[in-house]
Amino acid sequence: MTKSKKRALTGAEMRALDRLVGKTKRGVLLARDVVRAARAKSHPLHGRFEWDAKKAAMAHWVEQARDIIQIYVTVLNGDHKPVHALVSIGTTKDDGYIPIRKALGSAATLAELREMLARDLEGVLNRYEYLRGTHAAAFRLVEKAVATLSGNGRHVVAQEGVAKAQ
Repeated sequence: MTKSKKRALTGAEMRALDRLVGKTKRGVLLARDVVRAARAKSHPLHGRFEWDAKKAAMAHWVEQARDIIQIYVTVLNGDHKPVHALVSIGTTKDDGYIPIRKALGSAATLAELREMLARDLEGVLNRYEYLRGTHAAAFRLVEKAVATLSGNGRHVVAQEGVAKAQ
């Protein structure tokens, strides 16, 4: 996780971003423009970045490795739809990944993955809250899915390496 994801933006940081948007062509802020502005030690966003080149390079390489892991797919049980061959679970050291077949064979891991899915769906609802008024039915469906995943609906158990709904 990078420094910038650890805490909410301060008022000064938000104002700095607003000023950058105001300076852009067509009002489109580019990430590289934020980096350029934040290089100045006096800039409110300067502390959000890792300026040590070696540490920043390692963080970038770790992100590239995550990208590589995410495009590694497999097919389960003769299904024709590929799925991620490795899945990330929060209990592994350093955000590690485990083979999907192993994850599907463990009731504890399935429970953790179900919790992660519920949190991700809640995050989607929060991220797009401004659309609730015009897409209320879709929001209700996602909220129902979250309730189901959180234990207020069906339960998923591991059986012979494949997740089965009960």
